[in-house]
Amino acid sequence: MARRAFAVSTCAMLVACAEPATSVTALRITAPVGATEVVPIPDEQLALAWTATATGPATIELILAPDRAGDPAVALATADLADGAATWTVPQPAPRAGTYRVLATARADADVVATAQASAIVFLQGVEFRDAALTFAATDAERDVWITATLGQPIDVVLVATPEAATSPRYVLATTSIASDLAPIGRVFRWTGASVSGAVLPAGRYAVTVEVTPRIRPVGYTVGGLTVTWTP
Repeated sequence: MARRAFAVSTCAMLVACAEPATSVTALRITAPVGATEVVPIPDEQLALAWTATATGPATIELILAPDRAGDPAVALATADLADGAATWTVPQPAPRAGTYRVLATARADADVVATAQASAIVFLQGVEFRDAALTFAATDAERDVWITATLGQPIDVVLVATPEAATSPRYVLATTSIASDLAPIGRVFRWTGASVSGAVLPAGRYAVTVEVTPRIRPVGYTVGGLTVTWTP
């Protein structure tokens, strides 16, 4: 009987015939650059851009990596690596104020194939109270309200106290401006028991807020988080 000729596909036997894995080289974040400030107001956006050389399809994940230890990273976008650009819109409420760096991770399927970090500093502008609750009496020698501001451009701030769970009366306790700096800035206000116009605050619990007006934006925002119990 004649032998029948047949061929065995080498690809059926060798894994090497599978599609080659994607590789990514020269991944670089091209925007933002320098020092960029993001203000926590509705519709505020951060433009992102990158370049890379890839041998196949891949995605890119972009985050804000915090400079302050213990703060969580902020997810910005996941996109096709080839697109080269994305835009992040600041959510409301905004992430914690601070300084961040943009970190990019390129992935092919589930595998990390490249990473890059921008040298640019992103200032996520904001103000926060050092304390959540304070109790003051007129006999106390120290009646300090501390805030910390993170900013790249100057801001004007107004410290306001309102009776808890009410919308009025509204007592303006202090007004000031805070200049830009390369690190979060601490500021202290003395609780005098009176407004800047001389109105005396009755005994009670007050919700204290900071009204922020960024000079580089037409609108501002209000930050809460402090309750003061006051005994004249």
